[in-house]
Order: sequence, then C-alpha cells, then structure tokens
Amino acid sequence: MKAACEGLLYIFEEHSDCSRKIENIREKCKPRTSCANMFGEKNCGRDLIIERCSKEEWVGFRNSMIKLMTVADPMCDLDQYRKL
Repeated sequence: MKAACEGLLYIFEEHSDCSRKIENIREKCKPRTSCANMFGEKNCGRDLIIERCSKEEWVGFRNSMIKLMTVADPMCDLDQYRKL
C-alpha cells in the first residue's frame, strides 16, 4: 500500500506541471490501466513525456506507475517497463 501511495503522491504533486503539457496523451497514445498497455500503444507516452517535459519527468512518472501497478496487478511483468 505504501508503494501505491508514493506513486500517487508523485503523480499529483511532482508531475503536475508536466501533466498540463501532456493533457492530450490519452487521445494520442490510448494508455490503459492494464499491464499490457500501461504507457499506450508502442509506449508512446514515454516519447511524449520526454519530448514535452524531460527525461527526468519520464523516469519519475514511469517509476510511480510501476509502484501503482505492483498493487493493481501483482502478476504484471514490470521489468518490461523498467527498461524504458
């Protein structure tokens, strides 16, 4: 539960400036809340966040989403996302 709270805290507090820059990420990348497509088709959310915010923002967002997914779907192979 601590991991989920830390992940949400980052997304709502640390990532808020970047969030405004990538508001259209859902329509462009179609991310899902499932393990199979967490960052959108071909992980396009990664490229969009790096392009409009920074690589550091991407790493923080990715790590937060990984923390959340460990709670939401413990069977998810998260190693595929740690390498992005």
